[in-house]
Amino acid sequence: MTEVRRHRIVHKTSIGYDRRATASYNELRMTPATEPGQTTLENRLRVRPMTWSHVYRDYWGAHVTAMEAIGDHSSLEVEATSTVER
Repeated sequence: MTEVRRHRIVHKTSIGYDRRATASYNELRMTPATEPGQTTLENRLRVRPMTWSHVYRDYWGAHVTAMEAIGDHSSLEVEATSTVER
């Protein structure tokens, strides 16, 4: 019998700018892949500041969140939380 384990993965990134930014455009690839032997049960992204986002799959099938932050900001914070079963 194969043992199935659940893992909670938390990734945090904080970027501080030397000067205030008026806009920031980024693509985030922080969703673990679902593939044989691994299933992503839950994935949540928290981005501050964020104006809008759009989700798509890239050429290799990776889950991408394109996002922008419009307006004055001096930092960008990203937190990705996932639950994966292996």
